[in-house]
Formats: sequence, C-alpha cells, structure tokens
Amino acid sequence: MLKLLKLSYQALIERKLRATITIIMVVVGTALLTGLNGMSAGLNDYLIKEFSTLGANVIIVIPGGLRSGSAAKITDQTAALVERIPGVVLSEPFIQQVLTVKSSGKSITATLVGIDRSRLTTIFPTLRLKEGRFGSQNEPTVLVGNLISNPPGEENFIDVGQVIVLEISSVVEGRRIIETRNLLVDGVLDYMGSQGMFIPVDRMVFTSTQTANAFLGRGGRYDGLYVVTENADIVDAVTNELKEIFGGGAEIFSSRSIIRTIQNITGTINTFLGSIASVSLIVAAVGIFAALYTSVLERTREIGLLKAIGFPKLSIIQLFLGEALLIGVIGGIVGNIGGIGAAYLLIGLLSGNNETFNEFNTQSIQTFNIQPIFTPDMLLTVLLFSVILSLIAGVYPAWRAASLDPVVALRKE
Repeated sequence: MLKLLKLSYQALIERKLRATITIIMVVVGTALLTGLNGMSAGLNDYLIKEFSTLGANVIIVIPGGLRSGSAAKITDQTAALVERIPGVVLSEPFIQQVLTVKSSGKSITATLVGIDRSRLTTIFPTLRLKEGRFGSQNEPTVLVGNLISNPPGEENFIDVGQVIVLEISSVVEGRRIIETRNLLVDGVLDYMGSQGMFIPVDRMVFTSTQTANAFLGRGGRYDGLYVVTENADIVDAVTNELKEIFGGGAEIFSSRSIIRTIQNITGTINTFLGSIASVSLIVAAVGIFAALYTSVLERTREIGLLKAIGFPKLSIIQLFLGEALLIGVIGGIVGNIGGIGAAYLLIGLLSGNNETFNEFNTQSIQTFNIQPIFTPDMLLTVLLFSVILSLIAGVYPAWRAASLDPVVALRKE
C-alpha cells in the first residue's frame, strides 16, 4: 500500500500545475466549511455567555400585546398575584428608562432601572459589587454599572460618594421639557461583560422603585416584571401560568427561551451557509474527477504496461484512488488551517472598527467579542468530508483505468 501511495504521489508531482489547482479547489471548500463552523460555534458560546448574566431560572414579563391596545398593566398587585404561582420565589417589578447621566461637565447615555436593589443578585447571579454598597428601597441613591462609572478611555468618570445628575427630556404640546434629578452614588458594580447587548447591566443605573416612580411620573405602573422560579426545570411550566394570567397582553421570555430561539435562527443560517460551502467542495470534487480522468487518458500506455507486467485491477484502482486520497488529505489539512486563520482574521477586522468613544456621546460603544471555536472533532469531520468527496470523485477514473485492455493500451500513441 505504501508503495502504491508513493507511486500516486510521484504521479501528482509529475503534473504539478494540475494537481496544485485541484488541491486549491479542495482547500477553498474546506476552509469555508471550517471557518463557518468555527464562527458558528463561537457565536453560540457568545450567546450563552451573554445570557448567563440573567439566571437560568429567571423569566421576564414585558407589557405589550400582539393586538393594539392590549398591553397588560403591571402594578404591585400584579406582582403579588404572580408571586403566588407555585414554584415562584420572587416577583420583582421594575421601571426602566433611557436617559442622560451628567458628571463633571460630561455626559453619557444610560438606562435608569427602578428596582429593589437588594434583590439584584437573585435576578443576576453573576452580579458583583466593585465598591460601595447596593443600597436599599428607602434610599434615594443610585448604584451604577461598571461602564457608567468607568467608560472606555476614561478613568473614574463617576465615583462612590459623588452626586450625579439624571436628565430626561420630553415634548409636551410642542415644547421640549427637561427634567433633572440629583442623586448620590453609593455603589459601583463590577464589570459583567454584557457588551451593551440584550441586558446591558454594565450600562445601567439602578435606583429604588419609589425614586424612579417619582422622577419618571409612572403613577405606580411598571415597565416589566422579573419572575424567579425555584429552579430552571420549572421555567416552562411557570411561563405557561404567566401566559394564562396575562393572555396576549405581555411578552414573556426567559434566557433559555431566547437562546433557544436565536440558536434555531442561527442554526438555519449556518445550514444555508454550510450548504454553500459544501457546494464549493462538490465543485472541487468535479475538478478531481476531471484531473484524474485526464490523467487516465494521458497515461494509457503506462497503465497498459503495468497491466502487462502483472499489475492486478485492484492495484490500478488503488493507484488512482491514492491520488484522490492525497489530494483530499492535503487539501483538507491546508483548508482547515486556512479556515482557522480566515475566521480569526475576519473577527479581528470586525472588532478593529469598534474601539472609539467620542466625548461621551449618546451612542453606547459596542465591543465585538465573538471568538471562533475549533474543536478536534469539528476539524476531523471537515477533513473526513473532503477526503470522502475526493475518493468518490476518483472512483470512476480509477475504475476506467483498471478496465483498460492492456493490448489496446500499449498501442496507444
């Protein structure tokens, strides 16, 4: 077998240009598959980490029905009703509003959240305090996220013990009205890495529900409800109970349901893109077929000579399949390496465009932190796929070569 592989390798070397072009076709197809699979795995890991800020046993209820005017009203009474559902350990309403935070003559856009701050670690299990304290419901103070206290490019924009200005603007009867509130910072959160997407804890300012209700004039109505269950296993059951209570007047979701939905969407996209990459490998297989078939025609006398000196059909078949095997193995290995490099290069180019923070403007910075993930199983699967396609492409040319009549082949000029 090793001698036949050596002969196959020599045959490829004799036809360097054709072999190189064929291998390049395999490399391109394999690199596409490897790169897409790695980035897909990285995206999946990124989504799971993003939503790990929210406990797996936490459900979020947001007013807003599918029909106009059907949005549910969330009040203290609603929260008390939800807390009586079997398996629910906490029903915490919250108020939420995007506004401007001003300090030391500079400003930054943040999300004000009115909530019982003592319950934040139950809702966000990975939440940690960097300095200061969480504060209580009876105190008109604020707890700020890490990127509000220390925005990129700035040191100590907001410190514990400092008074900040919360500013919100609205339009009433054609006039713009600006309302402000001065509040003391009594705590700063540690960095969570939510990157301003989905649940941007790092860019939130937390205060008591009473303070937020008075400042924003909500009249005792809330913007949402965090529901914490005993464990993640009963999340779906509690979700069904919540749907019974709110009907079509609220959107109800959990971190698990969000991840599941997004994974279904990305899975469909990845399947589509993977199909395109597979087509590239199939085109490469056609190239292998053409190259080997041409090789058979060019080497007719050589094949006839081999058969005349006693080479059996199986050895002839193995000789040409050996060429296909070498093309698949070389193309697969180089393609895997190329796919890994291309994925990291693409991520580097994308992340390189997000390192700006212009004078605390109203746009929150987004950091692209998706990292491709390549496992040995994934790389081996892609390699085997390229090798199998190469062997399939080489079957007919190998059979054709083995079927040549040695007398006719030796007459070939």
